[in-house]
Amino acid sequence: MTNTKDKSCLYLAIVIFIINVIPYCILDEGLSSAILLLIGTSYIIINKYKIFADGYVLILICITILCVVSLRQSNNIFLSLEGIFTYLCGIIFYILFFHLKYKKEQIYDYFVYFFSMGVFISILYQGIYMNKRIYGNIGYANTYGILMVLILCVNTIRENNNFRNLIEYVLISGILYTGSRYTLVFSCIFIFCQTMVKFKMLYDNKVTINFILAIITYTLCSKVGGMAIILMPPIIYLIYYINDNIGSKNKKIFSLSLMTVILFIIYFSKAQLFLRLKNISINTPVLQERFIYYEDSIKAILSNMFGFGINSFQYRQYGIQSAFYDVKYIHNSLIQHIFDLGVLGGVLFIVLFVYGLVYINKTIKDDKKIYYVLMYLSIYAHSMLDFDFSFSTVIIIISMIFALNKKENENKELKHKLSYSINFLIGIFSVYFICCNGSNFLGNIYESNQQFKLAERFYKLNETLTFGKNFETYMFLAQVSKGNDRINNLIKAEKLNPYDPRIKLNMAFLYEKNNDFYNANKYYEKAIGIEKFYKDIYIKYLSFLQKSYKATKNKMFLDNQQTLKKLYEKNFEKLNGKSKYMKNQLPQNFNEVVKKVTN
Repeated sequence: MTNTKDKSCLYLAIVIFIINVIPYCILDEGLSSAILLLIGTSYIIINKYKIFADGYVLILICITILCVVSLRQSNNIFLSLEGIFTYLCGIIFYILFFHLKYKKEQIYDYFVYFFSMGVFISILYQGIYMNKRIYGNIGYANTYGILMVLILCVNTIRENNNFRNLIEYVLISGILYTGSRYTLVFSCIFIFCQTMVKFKMLYDNKVTINFILAIITYTLCSKVGGMAIILMPPIIYLIYYINDNIGSKNKKIFSLSLMTVILFIIYFSKAQLFLRLKNISINTPVLQERFIYYEDSIKAILSNMFGFGINSFQYRQYGIQSAFYDVKYIHNSLIQHIFDLGVLGGVLFIVLFVYGLVYINKTIKDDKKIYYVLMYLSIYAHSMLDFDFSFSTVIIIISMIFALNKKENENKELKHKLSYSINFLIGIFSVYFICCNGSNFLGNIYESNQQFKLAERFYKLNETLTFGKNFETYMFLAQVSKGNDRINNLIKAEKLNPYDPRIKLNMAFLYEKNNDFYNANKYYEKAIGIEKFYKDIYIKYLSFLQKSYKATKNKMFLDNQQTLKKLYEKNFEKLNGKSKYMKNQLPQNFNEVVKKVTN
């Protein structure tokens, strides 16, 4: 019996460990989500847990169905499937954690310990050694930062006090190392709530002390690097010793004194985050860029209220731009949902948010409700300026919180055979998708190591598995093939996705390299017809036209130079005014393009 329990705990620990460390930064969101989904379904099948339906599951099912319907709009079905896996992960892990709610405290402990270890390693390697903003396994600093805020709340909620202060100190330090100003706001809200609750009840100001120590650590590390590891222990010991040996009134004075010192440190420090805080302005390039693609996305939505297909912004953005930018997601989860799934998708996203708030209010009655509400509001508020819901880990944590606090009598369970069949089908679907994405992933590795024949084999395998319906595979094949095969692969990619100018531009380069000037000209025109505000296209096209005229003496190429100038001036008039704050935009005068070519 003991061995069975030990194995059960070990398997659960492994599952939670993988959730916390799966490297999105290496595998990408799609492959990571598929692996997590396979792990979740396998765990449910092995333990014979039944699938059930309630309000939360039904909302996620509705979003999943809408995602499936949106596939008919998609020009990259396999890219769209990545978005579907995110919501399936939400459903599967909600069911999994509900059946494990009797291990609630153990699950909270595992999440806190494994995530905090990852943050500590990221601080040492990415923050101190590489001197970068840390992004952990997520690959994106802002989302990694908001996950730290969520785990800070879980660390406070859990009953186990082991390492609580140490973990709090590590997580707050991690938030500083992400360099995320928006996340820092949410961490300060958490610290304020924690201070008000704990100090009022227990005269406990530990969270304030940990915040102060984290700032001292971050500042020291930015100044002396790894030497801070030697300097910090005595500082930590001294501050904690003084704080633990004074009365409650003096603790307030001590905290305020330290905070005053910290404000001076922040003001005079040249650490990356503090410089970013000092440079906050409505006119920063990052903020203006976001305003532009919010504006462009809303205009596109108004032209098509039914959506463009899930994850379609990655290749549809070029045709709707009013300035040059190249982003993977809209940095606003609500606009992203409406762009992908139409107005109905946006409504369901809002319904999910409201349902969650009502759910927390109804099911959680103790004094920890404030932390659950803070977690929930933080992730949704943060996602209004970012794309947090593209990472399965975020929705898995939300599902975990709901499931572990769920009442027993709300379930409508499916019959065992039906439940098993659904899980089995989802598992098979996950394996298939892992094979598809995994083959391209391995192909990329071999290609980067100059082993083109091996890379081509994996890309060909993907072509077979995806029935020739994945345009990215043909782009990869074009990179490792030779001669006419390169052109033929790009032609196939263009047929599958006519909206991506990168395909057309690559075709133009290949035709130009083969001295096929007329086809090259055709594809330059196609590319510039979609991506109107990319300065380098004009430079490359003008250079090509001059070269082609010299080689052929065909007046068409000379006339096209004047046509290009007129097109440039026409597009410059349409350039979004906010782009003046951004880099790599169209110069005011076409002569700047001519200078680049002649130089």
